Amino acid sequence: MKQVLEQSKDDRKESNKNVEAKLRVPTEDEVVRACLEAKNEYPEFGVKRVYLYIIERRPEWQLTMRRVQRIMRSRHLTATRQNNVSQAERIAEIERPLCFPDDCVSLSRRRSQVGWVLRAAGVLGGEEDDESESDEEEKDELDPGTARVQWLERYEPTIEKTKDLIVLDRPLVAGDIVARRHDPTGPLGTVTQVQMCADVRLIHISNSDQGKSRTRSARSDLHNLKIKSIIKGIDIALIHPVGKVRNGDAVGHKRDKRWIGRVIDATYDLTVKACGFAQGQSCVLRAMHEHNKDFGRALEPREDTDYSFDELCPYFPGQRLSAPAAVWRGAHWGNKKPNGRTFTLGLRSGGRKHCIVEKVQLNHLYIDWLAFGPKASQTPPPTWVNANDIIFMPAFASTHRVGDHVTICATELLKALGETTSHMNSECCVQVVQTQTTCHVKWGEATEDHTQVMVPSLELVPRQQLGDHDFLPHDFVIPVKDDESVDKNQDEERIGVVETVDSKQRTVVVQWKDNQAREKYSVYELALHPSLNLHAGELVLRLAPGVGLTTGRVATQTEDGSIHVVQVSENVSFAEARDIATAIRLSLANNDQDNSHIDDSDGQLDGKWVGQVTTLESGFVHVTWLDGSKSIEAPTQLLPVPEARSDMDEDEDYQVDDSLADEGDYDSLEDNTASTLDDYEEALNEPETILDTSIQALPHSSMEALEESALEQEDYDDGGVEAFAVVESLPPSDHHFESTTPQQLPLPVVRKLWTQLSRNLPSGIAVRAFQSRSDLLRALIIGPEDTPYNQLLFVFDLQLPKNYPAEPPDVHYRACGVQERLNPNLYACGKVCLSLLGTWSGPGWDPAKSTVLQLLVSIQGLVLSPQPYYNEPGNEKHQGTIEGEHQSHHYNEAATLLSIKTTISLLKHPPQPLTSVIADHLRTQKFNDFINSVDNQLVSASSSSVSASEGFLRVLRKVLPQLRTTVERFIRNYPEKDTG
Repeated sequence: MKQVLEQSKDDRKESNKNVEAKLRVPTEDEVVRACLEAKNEYPEFGVKRVYLYIIERRPEWQLTMRRVQRIMRSRHLTATRQNNVSQAERIAEIERPLCFPDDCVSLSRRRSQVGWVLRAAGVLGGEEDDESESDEEEKDELDPGTARVQWLERYEPTIEKTKDLIVLDRPLVAGDIVARRHDPTGPLGTVTQVQMCADVRLIHISNSDQGKSRTRSARSDLHNLKIKSIIKGIDIALIHPVGKVRNGDAVGHKRDKRWIGRVIDATYDLTVKACGFAQGQSCVLRAMHEHNKDFGRALEPREDTDYSFDELCPYFPGQRLSAPAAVWRGAHWGNKKPNGRTFTLGLRSGGRKHCIVEKVQLNHLYIDWLAFGPKASQTPPPTWVNANDIIFMPAFASTHRVGDHVTICATELLKALGETTSHMNSECCVQVVQTQTTCHVKWGEATEDHTQVMVPSLELVPRQQLGDHDFLPHDFVIPVKDDESVDKNQDEERIGVVETVDSKQRTVVVQWKDNQAREKYSVYELALHPSLNLHAGELVLRLAPGVGLTTGRVATQTEDGSIHVVQVSENVSFAEARDIATAIRLSLANNDQDNSHIDDSDGQLDGKWVGQVTTLESGFVHVTWLDGSKSIEAPTQLLPVPEARSDMDEDEDYQVDDSLADEGDYDSLEDNTASTLDDYEEALNEPETILDTSIQALPHSSMEALEESALEQEDYDDGGVEAFAVVESLPPSDHHFESTTPQQLPLPVVRKLWTQLSRNLPSGIAVRAFQSRSDLLRALIIGPEDTPYNQLLFVFDLQLPKNYPAEPPDVHYRACGVQERLNPNLYACGKVCLSLLGTWSGPGWDPAKSTVLQLLVSIQGLVLSPQPYYNEPGNEKHQGTIEGEHQSHHYNEAATLLSIKTTISLLKHPPQPLTSVIADHLRTQKFNDFINSVDNQLVSASSSSVSASEGFLRVLRKVLPQLRTTVERFIRNYPEKDTG
């Protein structure tokens, strides 16, 4: 047998040449018998080795591995570990990640070497997913079992084996979604509170505490601070970033008090002490900026230890810098300017002069202004704002990472050393060298194992990517309604709050706000409310009664779905959570209206209109306001602020352009199309000359799919219905492009296209053209086998531009009222994301090679794929990871259910003129096998080998009878072949 598996390619090629003329496609029974023979002799063989076994013994067969796989699966002949292994067991075989981005780590062989993880192989998140990353960095893939680590006191990161790393801490913040370390794909929880302590290294003490007037005790304490290298156990709440702010901090404007924004960048005034020149005097460098392009203004750290990593402020007291002469000439020396001649000669000597930073003061801030309140000017303040004109919002959570440079009062450092008698008010600059984090977690599952109050962060792992149906406690949800099941007389949506979640079985318990009833649902029966869900740290707008829009920031949620917000005043108001939807609609409707009628002469809103959510409790929101005061507010008064002004859902942003450019001549078009139809019929009798050109234009993966489909088409009976036909009737009124201006295509182009489609369409694709509108097509694609779309129906409307094939056609996917995406490339609004259409990144339309055939095959083989989850941008990088496999499995469950719903809706509204093709497909053995396989899945649901979740099976039990009934009705309505 070893010789069979190791046979050289040259021998295979020679064998194939000898029998090339005698190749034939084997029957289904022959392939089944061959598979049984292979499995009887070698039970451990999987699909690939069974395929090699068969083609070795039957070289005269024209056989594909895909066909072998299909037959083996239908007869349950795949190897045990391939077929019967559950999803949890298959994921368990993937090596568990040992570290995650931002983890504090040390080397096992050198414990004193401390750093933090930038990126880890096989883990979502980190610098790998940063959209601003350069293409060169994106190509720098990590080998399995490795991580990129940034070490303290080193400028360049290094690649380390994760088994050589010791994880010291895992910094988490309130609002993070986590799972248990020993069960990373198990129950999810939300971090509600964080306690963090830090070990710090003293870098600099301000001069004010080094004066000669200090007492002996103070001088002794100061000496103790200087000689103590590491000070342990500092409460993170006592330290602050150098420069006062961090990237993303929320701020208000003192003069334009009704504007809120986020910090993007900043400039700083540096007080530095000259080293080796200018008599060692101090000076001030104004408005220094890390990214200043003028080299003459550049400050460079002298050593690796002088770099500041990933911090908004790149400078810190005690930092050693160098700068060219231009910097020192422009410095402000005050009343003690160095001797003119000596100073000038020193600068003329060339080279960079060294200095030590003594003080860092915030100069200007670059602000992204996001929202404004009542009576505010709709013109935002300048983006660059003086720091004195800024109001800083109290942070709802403080967290720092290893390597951060921060400031702390000297007295607090002395307390950490056990010195409680001295009071030194000066600030010290320290660097965080290690952290210890514990978290309070609200788990989705109310079990005894998930009730701990405080959990060490090392017992948790972050879940940085959630699926559409990954719900958490306190999420506001609504039932998923099919297009026909929506109650037209029901004005209000039914709103519920998630109480518990079974993440493995994909079910949740929901309490409905209308009647307080608690019910168990499948996650596939629910959707997040589009407006009500707030999260920790999120900026929000608030509608105060009689006031209008206000702003706040979310922090935490409580068990009943309420939100806790920090507010300027101590006033407390209450409202039901279900009223939020009304408030949001009202706020959006009034957003552009004049608020001048609001009486604010006494300035009651100053500092009170903007806040930050801290917790959610009993349907109410706890907020900390701009002035630091706190209150509990009604959720109806809060509205999330977009994180960016361009933050818009892709579904909402997309609109198909149906504008009419020029009015066409319908009479001449009909004449031209009639003659084209005659040419098309004549062309069917001409020698085939187009196939090679069209196939070469397809991507390699599409070519393979087309070849396999064409190969299997011989044993697939289409029932006499043509895959391509031109109908004489007008395009149906529900064709998406029926009302657009007809595009007059040249007759040779139409003839070539129709001929190409009539000869080369693979199995599973049918197309109809229209004699009266040669620019329109309607295509049916049957879901490929071994995908979540297997045997289900998908319809696309196409319109060719008048200069086709110079430009691609417009394509519209018919979602049939299903409001959720069943594929990352197919939107509910009809948008089709594909590089060929220019709506997706990648190789675009090539006028010399690209065709409608290539487009349809790409949709069939590349979009309707076995694992569509990886079609989403970025997700393909995580194929083979625990979280990637977990999300892909759940995505396939949702895709299957949505595809069935789409097919049901499609059959209820038959897409003319494809009814005959659809009816023929519904009568095939393949479709019946699909129905039977779903039935078998439900019958064997109690088997431990079944990997389908309870939530998936729950919905499947509901939709399968609907599918059966709809199919039977459709077949009765179309008993005969429709020639049109």
